[in-house]
Amino acid sequence: MLDETTTDQLLLAYKKNQAIRKLARSGAHAYNNIFAGLSGQLGMLLKDGTAEKTPERKELIEDLLQRGIHQTELLYDFCLERRPGKKSHSAGRIADRAADFLNGISREHVFQSVRPLSLPRVVCNFQDIVLLLFYLGENAIDSMSGSGTIILRTEVIEPDGAARVCFSMIDTGQGISEKTKGRIFHSWSAGTAPSGLSGLGLFAVGRIAADHGGVCSIDDRDGGGCIVSVELVAEETGALGHESLQSAAAGRRPGSSKKHVFLVVDDEESMRRMLQERLRRRGHEVFCAQSCAEAVEKYRCL
Repeated sequence: MLDETTTDQLLLAYKKNQAIRKLARSGAHAYNNIFAGLSGQLGMLLKDGTAEKTPERKELIEDLLQRGIHQTELLYDFCLERRPGKKSHSAGRIADRAADFLNGISREHVFQSVRPLSLPRVVCNFQDIVLLLFYLGENAIDSMSGSGTIILRTEVIEPDGAARVCFSMIDTGQGISEKTKGRIFHSWSAGTAPSGLSGLGLFAVGRIAADHGGVCSIDDRDGGGCIVSVELVAEETGALGHESLQSAAAGRRPGSSKKHVFLVVDDEESMRRMLQERLRRRGHEVFCAQSCAEAVEKYRCL
């Protein structure tokens, strides 16, 4: 019979393998879309040698190539940091990478990374903390009955005079009962049967946070939903700039012009996604909403 420590280790390994498989599937899907788009555009150019190479087609091909480059950088960055041990990492980079991955696993939910322009660094295992935020995002998706925006807010707090970096996942879901809150970071906290392998996400969050000297908490959000936070000790304090809303896919091009903020409101999903991708690839900050009411709700989350 396995002891509790061994059982917990197996459960954590199972959860991590689940997440890696999900990331691999979303990455493969992203590449499939990129290459399918490139194949179609290049095929149209080659079909007729005299076909006019319009600026729109050139721009679309360039956008697809930029998406491929960004996706490759994302996966390479994550795999490069799989080495054991802890070292100094940018808290902003961790948050943005986690939001990148989360935006690849659901077509109905948008994750937005809200953080200051500059943040302290934290000493951690990069892959573990990215996965911790990934688990929080999965839990937020599960708590919501439909589509919506989920905010990953990163900020500096000083609860006891020492600077800490606080990562908060803010959703508009069903919330968590007071009875459940007491054991939310333990395995099977919701009382589900082990055969269902439920309740592992926040259990893994609690274990990873504890391994990094972190503190977890959960609070109700005004208007519904909840805020799950993880605090890690900051390595140093930096010069904090104004808070900006950063899209997970906002890989800004070298030499790009001044960044702007856009709000795209359209009831057609394909149109929203097309405009969102094009604007983000140019380094702009983009909000998307299906209706005016949804746009107002996004701002209430901030």
